[in-house]
Amino acid sequence: MGGVFSSGFSELHWAFSRERERGREKKLEHLNSDPPRPTTTARNRMHPALSAFPSDAFYGGSLQNGVARAEREARAAACGVPWPAGAGTPLMFWSVPGREETSSSGTSFLNVSEADAVETVVTSLLRAGGARPDEVGVITPYEGQRARVRHALSSRGPLSQSIYDAVEVASVDGFQGREKEFIVFSAVRTGGLATATGALQGDAPRSLSGAAAGIGFLADPRRLNVALTRARSGVVLIGSPEPLSRHALWAALLARVAAAGAIVEGPLAALRPASAPLAATRGVDAGEFFFYRALRFSSSPSPSSPSFPCSLLSLSRTLHTLAHT
Repeated sequence: MGGVFSSGFSELHWAFSRERERGREKKLEHLNSDPPRPTTTARNRMHPALSAFPSDAFYGGSLQNGVARAEREARAAACGVPWPAGAGTPLMFWSVPGREETSSSGTSFLNVSEADAVETVVTSLLRAGGARPDEVGVITPYEGQRARVRHALSSRGPLSQSIYDAVEVASVDGFQGREKEFIVFSAVRTGGLATATGALQGDAPRSLSGAAAGIGFLADPRRLNVALTRARSGVVLIGSPEPLSRHALWAALLARVAAAGAIVEGPLAALRPASAPLAATRGVDAGEFFFYRALRFSSSPSPSSPSFPCSLLSLSRTLHTLAHT
């Protein structure tokens, strides 16, 4: 009898978890019913190099900077992070070899290697004295990774626990409308999953098929927009660039970061240009992404329609050909 009750309870818990994740996805679809509109209240305090991509990709180049580059460079230069492009461009993508896993609850994702890398960056920021703990934020799309990052900070970090406790670690939604001096973002997804069953459901576990199975919530433009616009002085993105670059949104971002020579790998103290090839950054730019995004929203696609094309460059060339025939 106890076994039957336990089995029934487990199934009920799993069904509840799936419905919760579906509710989150429906909420995102609602949020995406209209393209984001420019605001000048929070984002105008960003380092100009950080606001450039969000402005081009999400706002048609209309964001205005309320601070001069020099006002932010001093903070970026003294923060303890070895920016590959210098303090004038305090943005980097740290390629960390790792794999995504399901959390113990079975309803979320985590990436141990990325969580450890987050601890390394956070410790470097705090040790250098370039930022107070409350000026550093860690963003990740998944609750499983949020818990794993907290574990890494408490178990690996050499500083006192009270210092790490003051560092905010939250989801993208948790940072909506708020800012920090420095943001560390953990992407988690690697395009494949290590599990005993190999099965996925939801953006909590669901079967591997289509773009969502590859990077899930990361394919949503609002989430990346929020992640990129929370920092005033510097952003460190941590993840696996190759699978992310298969998606147009990330391909546009990675193309920009690669052009600055800021996709790197290796130990934080000895970073070098990343050697792993990217899937689709050639020819993709933020302007093309914004242009396609405008077309997408003007045509009001059904929820089952693919969010983004495999190649914005192909779209651009097709439109160019049609316009000249």
